Amino acid sequence: MLAYAHKQPWLAQNLEDMAVGYAVANIVPKHYSEVKAHRVKMADRTARAVKDRLTCEIQYWDLRAADLKEKEAAGKGNAKLNSTNAQRRADDLQARMQRRLAELAQEKMVSPCPPVIVGGALIVPIGLLNRLMGRPNEGSLFSANRDAIERAAMQAVMQGNAARICAARCVCGECRV
Repeated sequence: MLAYAHKQPWLAQNLEDMAVGYAVANIVPKHYSEVKAHRVKMADRTARAVKDRLTCEIQYWDLRAADLKEKEAAGKGNAKLNSTNAQRRADDLQARMQRRLAELAQEKMVSPCPPVIVGGALIVPIGLLNRLMGRPNEGSLFSANRDAIERAAMQAVMQGNAARICAARCVCGECRV
């Protein structure tokens, strides 16, 4: 079989370049659009959640700072929290929100890269292999051993089902055409 494969002109070409070319032309664009759409959707959803949550917190601390400032002006200071600290917390939250939104905008920027081939395989059906090598087609699905193969497969399935306490019955031969 190896000698036959080496004689084939399409196998003598640079298969890696052919595979990469095919992937770039046919597979990568669809995959890229799916990944980009998913990334954009997730980043937009996260950005909405970040805006909602941090905007509420910023408003709370802005109002708290204004309230504390009024109390400080009236001479009723709070030893634990003053208006400056509350305003600083609101400003920190605002900066944090802007940083996070910038990170999310960056996450939406996706660019495709060419695929890297890490391996390959030549799959040859046994029937084709036998025919090419001039052998009788003994190992095909339609061989004389089909009934024995079916029985062995059904027995394995039924044993597996029995181990899981499932009821199974053999329907071999019921659907033969």
